[in-house]
Amino acid sequence: MTDRKFKQFFRMSRPSFLQLCKQVEDNPVFHNNSNHPQRPVIEQMMVTLHCLGTFGNGVSVGLVGHQFRISDGSVELYTNRCLMAILRLQSPLVAWPSATHRSDILEGFKEVGFDGCIGLIDGSLVVLSTCPEKDGPDYYSRKGSYGIVTLLVCDQDKNITYVYTGWPGCSHDQRLMANCALTTSPTDYFSEGQYLLADSAFVPMENVVPAFRRPRNQPLTDEQHNFNCHLSGVCVTIENCIGLWKNRFQSLRGLRLRIANKQDMVRAAAWIMACAVLHNHLNQGEDFEFEPDSPPAGKPDDPHGATDSPQTGQASAAGTQKQLRVLAQARESRENGGSY
Repeated sequence: MTDRKFKQFFRMSRPSFLQLCKQVEDNPVFHNNSNHPQRPVIEQMMVTLHCLGTFGNGVSVGLVGHQFRISDGSVELYTNRCLMAILRLQSPLVAWPSATHRSDILEGFKEVGFDGCIGLIDGSLVVLSTCPEKDGPDYYSRKGSYGIVTLLVCDQDKNITYVYTGWPGCSHDQRLMANCALTTSPTDYFSEGQYLLADSAFVPMENVVPAFRRPRNQPLTDEQHNFNCHLSGVCVTIENCIGLWKNRFQSLRGLRLRIANKQDMVRAAAWIMACAVLHNHLNQGEDFEFEPDSPPAGKPDDPHGATDSPQTGQASAAGTQKQLRVLAQARESRENGGSY
């Protein structure tokens, strides 16, 4: 198999693949004391990466089993083992930046007029190929498909630093934000004055500064419009990050997983998280750029501020004040010759 074919089939180059296998080969999940030893880790990981990276009928258990000449049960078993092993890499690979690392991230965003920003946040719908058997209607999204909503945070290098998933497709991004640890335990994630940038689907909070939303039947001020345009240009990084994540692991475009109970949902969440871990693994090597099979669908920029997307929760007074302070800082940066 040529290097190009290998990357298309297993979603990473040979060096990155071998490095991944070396990192997980000592995991107890690959070792047993029976008289029937497991297949090599390399073979099990090939099956798993093909499942994670394939969209549509090509990822059906029967077809994957036929391609690799293994039983349907072995496809499930290999995938579950590898998901468990990959998730053991979560701590070093998908980790919230330390106070020292946040200081380094701050400098990058300060250069573009957002002093205090330590990341970008956005929500993404991971589409399900079929309606879940339990609470199915709850998973129907505004986009007209069933899915699982996921919150992601990334830095300016498109590394994913936080993932919160498992919510039904009807849930709004702000609802996830209100319930995730970033909001319930903010001191564990933010130092004083630090915040995330977001689009107008989020409400202003002390640690989240979104684009301004257009009041009903009223336009934004010129300053708010200019601020939104600049923020949109910065936040395109998180949109590109999500697009790259889904393009590398195209099963996220339509998960062919049966969701009938809590255990099934745990497996789906593990699948999503494993793809995030692998995304960061690839960012560390030569696999950062990935040739797209089809252009990822992104959100259209809306510098005017959306008004038709429902929000959950109200902006706090502190959040509104924070948004205005960041606006003033961005204006000052522009007046001092910054990129804004």
